[in-house]
Amino acid sequence: MIVVLAFIGGAVGWTFVEYWLHRGWGHRGEAKNPFSVEHLAHHADVSYFAPTSKKLTAVGALSLIALPATFWAAGGIGLSFVGGFFAMYIAYEVIHRR
Repeated sequence: MIVVLAFIGGAVGWTFVEYWLHRGWGHRGEAKNPFSVEHLAHHADVSYFAPTSKKLTAVGALSLIALPATFWAAGGIGLSFVGGFFAMYIAYEVIHRR
């Protein structure tokens, strides 16, 4: 049961991270970063989405940090949390694109 709750916690965690990315990094006009450049381009043309290669690079880099760190900190429960986080991210991308 705890593994299921950790998965749900990861999914909910993605929601908060997405909000923070959107507000904190996505709309920083004075401090351009790779995320804000892509995000503001999407706001200017809603049919524009960042290339999949850029998203996969970001997810891959995060995975190299998140997966070992959560396994070290919490074992299978941590991996379940990360699984929920990434599952919600994938669902978000699919729904957002549609």
